[in-house]
Amino acid sequence: MGKLSADTVLEESDLILFFTPALRQAAFQFAGSDEPVVIQLLRILRESSPFLEKIAIDMGFELDAGKPNLRFLDVEAVVTGAWAGLGHTISVLDLRDLSIGGDASVVLSLFDQLRFHSLKNAKITPSASSGTLVGPTEVTAFLDRFYNAVSTSSLQALHFVLDPGDQTLPEYVRGDEPNLRDLLAPILRIRDLTSFFFEVIGAIAKADSPDFEALAVAWPMLESLSIPAGLVAESRVPLSAIHHLHRHCTRLKELSIPDLRFPVIGIDEIPTPLNRSQALSHPLQYLAVGGEYVFKSCISSLGPELSSDGAEAVARYLLDLFPNLDARWYERELRYSIPERRGALPSFMSFDDRWRRVVEHISSICSARTESLPEST
Repeated sequence: MGKLSADTVLEESDLILFFTPALRQAAFQFAGSDEPVVIQLLRILRESSPFLEKIAIDMGFELDAGKPNLRFLDVEAVVTGAWAGLGHTISVLDLRDLSIGGDASVVLSLFDQLRFHSLKNAKITPSASSGTLVGPTEVTAFLDRFYNAVSTSSLQALHFVLDPGDQTLPEYVRGDEPNLRDLLAPILRIRDLTSFFFEVIGAIAKADSPDFEALAVAWPMLESLSIPAGLVAESRVPLSAIHHLHRHCTRLKELSIPDLRFPVIGIDEIPTPLNRSQALSHPLQYLAVGGEYVFKSCISSLGPELSSDGAEAVARYLLDLFPNLDARWYERELRYSIPERRGALPSFMSFDDRWRRVVEHISSICSARTESLPEST
């Protein structure tokens, strides 16, 4: 048998019967079980199935992380085990994919204990229920210790989501939020990233053109960049930031940003698209912009209204930067009318339809271009 999927309806003695040298993949749901029982089961699994390549569990971390053959490890909520307090680091030689969550302090202790040598993909979802990691300083410190754990790997994909749980993120009301490039400084040293997803439930940093330039220069091999949330409302992404990605990240195919600072045509400086041949045109196919739902208290940060001509100008500029934008993505967005998107908004929220109007122009321009192409024979 190569695969095992089980939950705690099986007795410990029943589970152990499936722990054989032939086992390659295993998935367990231990919710509600006592930690000592979980730890004991994982120890037996480690000893009985030495060729295990993939394991997914909802709690624990008692596997010998340095064991050979293990390629994929998914731990929903890590708990402190015998690995803690060993006084020396453990080399993890073969692990390629790591997905780990749980209390931030425990996850940090694990990173302090391990050194990954072959990690390619990491999904890190710490929670701050204990109050360990709730602000920018703590996030940067967390990322620094994570980098130390993976610095000997050639990490290609990083997915980081912080849920502060019942904690409250610090409020920065005087413009003293850290810059995004400073918040992420420790991991800008990871040079082989092709995919980066970063989301914090709450506003934790501000971002402007130099921040995206720093990301673009540090990660020129990016194919996917997604920062859907975590930036303060007053910090809206300018077109010059997108231009840096156009210039430096020539493999980027998907981009998601929390909002967009719409320029005042004729006043704001807009960088000129690079003069590339059609064969070398930028490959970006999907650009997503959030920020449709705005707190009424933040409306003043949105900037001026966007006229129909202005929306068309922004659409044409984006298509000059990224001529391969896939109109099908935007046609899907337009299937929902503005009243449907507004829904039953609470009284303290407002709907900003400026990006939608840009999307309408992107869709119509792409359709016109398609219709003008000669039919293939």
